[in-house]
Amino acid sequence: FMTKQLGKKRYKAVGDSFAYSGMARGLLFAFFALSVTALWVNMHQLSLLQHRLGVAGLTLALFGTALAAAVGGIIVDRICRLLTALAPKLQGLTAGGVAARNLVLASEVLFIFAISSFFHKAPEFVYKAF
Repeated sequence: FMTKQLGKKRYKAVGDSFAYSGMARGLLFAFFALSVTALWVNMHQLSLLQHRLGVAGLTLALFGTALAAAVGGIIVDRICRLLTALAPKLQGLTAGGVAARNLVLASEVLFIFAISSFFHKAPEFVYKAF
């Protein structure tokens, strides 16, 4: 649809823009969070939430989540790019640079896990199943 409306060159330019990719990731995260809500919330709780917030409040919460995820994604992306940029400088320290690339990848993964652990805890149903 976007290619048809904007043309290939303009759509590629929009797709390469940092703000567009950040918001697209944020909306994807918010949609995923909304979808996964069914694992933590039963229908009674969901109807109470809808009653308390209303349609406008739920929509605002969805877009707030999308915006927060977009900003968080941009920050994580910048840090990962910085770590990736450091990889060539570290390659001279090891034979072939394999250890340096693995070090950068491990630090990126650990950074993502550390940040994500601050914002959520494991749901109780996971522990009840075992």
